[in-house]
Amino acid sequence: MAFVPGAINNTRNEMMMEALLQLQVGNIDSALALVANASSLFDSEMISANPPVTLFQRAADAGGADAMCNLGLCYYSGNGVEKDIHKALTLWQRASESGDADAMCNVGVCYENGDGVEKDINKAVTLYKRAADGGSPNALYNLARRHSEGVDGLAKDLHQAHRLWLRAADFGHANSLAQLRNFLLKI
Repeated sequence: MAFVPGAINNTRNEMMMEALLQLQVGNIDSALALVANASSLFDSEMISANPPVTLFQRAADAGGADAMCNLGLCYYSGNGVEKDIHKALTLWQRASESGDADAMCNVGVCYENGDGVEKDINKAVTLYKRAADGGSPNALYNLARRHSEGVDGLAKDLHQAHRLWLRAADFGHANSLAQLRNFLLKI
């Protein structure tokens, strides 16, 4: 992936400005989550070695669902903290209860793979559907993949898979864009 300093700096600056606005209106948890997310836009090697775990933790403690989701990713991968799938799952479940669609998708992945819970494909698919309705590009992709293959209780439906990949691609989801490219090359 090419590093485009201007694009990242603009996005980071916009996030920091939004964080300041959130602080002015008293939304401390939102401000902390924005600062943590802006921090994560620095060089990926630096973040891999030192993710903004402290900021995520403070925002999660304040009830920030986005921060809970990001902190869960840190625990799931052991990035900046000791790997702890149960902690990740707990954070994602809390964030899901607050309506975070990406966290709900992550809980679905845990059920799909049996990470920290008993493997349950039906529960995973149910969570993917709810997360997709909430706008999670990963959930849209996961459902599209299942429809394209006709697995896990979903009928093989290439048109539905295509529609789901298009919705995920609207969010810039790289794997969905690749699937659409492959789909078009077969035509």
